[in-house]
Amino acid sequence: MTHLQDISPRPILFIMGEKAHSRYFTEDAYKKAAEPKELVIIPGARHIDLYDGGDKNYIPLLPEGNIFSIFIYEKNMYFFRRFVLLNNKIFVKKDISTYLQQIVPLAPEKEEEVLSYFHKRSYRKNEFLFRQGQISPGIFFLEKGFARVYYYSEEGKDITSGFASEGSVMTAVDSFYQRKRTEFCGQLLEDSDVYYISVEELNKLVDLSHDFAKIAFHFLLWAVSNYNQYITNIRLKSSKEKYDYFISQKPDIFQRAPLQDIASYLGITRETLSRLRSGKE
Repeated sequence: MTHLQDISPRPILFIMGEKAHSRYFTEDAYKKAAEPKELVIIPGARHIDLYDGGDKNYIPLLPEGNIFSIFIYEKNMYFFRRFVLLNNKIFVKKDISTYLQQIVPLAPEKEEEVLSYFHKRSYRKNEFLFRQGQISPGIFFLEKGFARVYYYSEEGKDITSGFASEGSVMTAVDSFYQRKRTEFCGQLLEDSDVYYISVEELNKLVDLSHDFAKIAFHFLLWAVSNYNQYITNIRLKSSKEKYDYFISQKPDIFQRAPLQDIASYLGITRETLSRLRSGKE
């Protein structure tokens, strides 16, 4: 409730179940929110029925195929998400507009201004976003597709250091900000649609406003957080622990990446990976 004033300048749709145990909270939030706002009460629905539709299929009150935005209250914080309803199932929308809105709420005209600094390009499978020995051309946002980052060991073997899927950003961290030649390669493992922004354009955004500076800061924070998670949850754990953690984060990884790349990322052999997958390790 503390952050409601940060949201309520934007139109808000409150949806709650008639029999939800948390109904009082939604009603209080609706009373305190500024206009424009709307409250929809789903007859007979409990709190959990709005997660998966329940046994009476409550969710299809939303237009099929339409994209809609909503603020989610969870653990004392609000999160902005865009969803799309397809075949009576809700999917999180992972477009670049949603990504930016998660960093800082932007009015439509401000969002349009930010997006004018990004460039969109479609890539084919196995194409590179950046290569070892080059200066990284930008920060990349994957709207569709899958990619990996890797480097070469002293023995000439490529070592996977990260994966990126829809809704993720990636860059050559050692190159983008320092403008030096990178030791990494960024390669698409699927046909992909990618947005990118150069360091020069990112600096222009920073100069325009404090809100835009938050976007640049978020990219830097992402790089530090990503590296910290890699060290903490992959390099410092046992084979079983890091396998379990990795699968919880990327459950579809075996349908999207070669086994040797996954094993390389986890720092284990393909044989150990096979044993872990079969539950024998």
